[in-house]
Amino acid sequence: MSKPGENISKRKDGRWEARYIKGYHENGKAVFGYVYGRSYQEAWEKKHQALQALCQKEEALSGADYLFNSLLDRFLERKKTTVKKSTYSHYCEIVNNHIRPVLGKLPANRITGQIIDRFASDKLESGRMDGTGGLSAKNVRDILSVIKMTLDIALADEILSKKVSFAKPRLLTKKTEILSPEAQNIILSLGNSENLREFGYYLCLQTGLRIGEICALQWSDVDFENQILKIGKTMLRIREPANSGRKTKIIFDSPKTQSSVRIIPLPESLVHQLEWRRQLAASSDAFVLTGTHAYIEPRLYTYSYKQFLDKHHIQNCGFHALRHTFATRCIEKGFDAKSLSELLGHANVKITLERYVHPSLDLKRAHMQRLADVFAP
Repeated sequence: MSKPGENISKRKDGRWEARYIKGYHENGKAVFGYVYGRSYQEAWEKKHQALQALCQKEEALSGADYLFNSLLDRFLERKKTTVKKSTYSHYCEIVNNHIRPVLGKLPANRITGQIIDRFASDKLESGRMDGTGGLSAKNVRDILSVIKMTLDIALADEILSKKVSFAKPRLLTKKTEILSPEAQNIILSLGNSENLREFGYYLCLQTGLRIGEICALQWSDVDFENQILKIGKTMLRIREPANSGRKTKIIFDSPKTQSSVRIIPLPESLVHQLEWRRQLAASSDAFVLTGTHAYIEPRLYTYSYKQFLDKHHIQNCGFHALRHTFATRCIEKGFDAKSLSELLGHANVKITLERYVHPSLDLKRAHMQRLADVFAP
């Protein structure tokens, strides 16, 4: 039986037809090849034989005609030692899942802006790996960023003689979720919960931690004497670059950016809530969310959070809404943007103001009323 995204279908005459991309016209339009078989398996095998033969043919090109695959290899080799493991894994996923299958066999000097624009359009329309539709504009922009970095390296190394220009899809402004007052009160009530996972939701709302940071948090990161929280690592699941399958692993890495390594002062009330939980932990190296040396990974913790929302009939909102709500409430209470930016671990204040701070209508109304008082006769 054919699978979504394989481009293998049964014809009316009973034969199976397999379609594959064997190149691109100068205008960026794909050129398809077709093979046929008496069964799905035969058509599948013929398709992969055709792709293998095409690959061998392209590899036989003269040294002057670099395949784009070679430029992608060069890009990954440069990035392997200069970026975080998680970033490198993300680059490998983009290259192997999206760029190589379509552009990899093209001679690099034939890559044009038209071809890349067509490639981006196809990804927006039908780029999902499961064959169920297109990728988001954000994902396509990430893919195009990898292509741009690859071409820039080739240009700097004088493999290409001219810059290739192409457009990126426009990002639509996405409304950032924050908790409703009712949902916020439910989360705040977890301050006395003996369930450590639930207490973790409360801790994120009180400190603005990311999900990877709360999952990686150990009791040794809590300085009770100085009443501070030290954020220096995050937990995430990445794909193994060396494997062609979908095997993944959990890693502990440095936080999102250099600015994300930070110290968060803790109010006394939160320190007291942490103190009695620390006494129940196995050791200072135990994880805050479990109280033992076993951790809970972000994917499972997200699932746990969704179950909590369903249980309390809270409208489904992402885990990051805890962080958004923290930032918004801080601004409402008069935090200056620079201090908040450092508490959140942002690279600059602009990110804090544009992405995370969402003043309520009531706060805007209060500001306007103060202005009216100034202008009053």
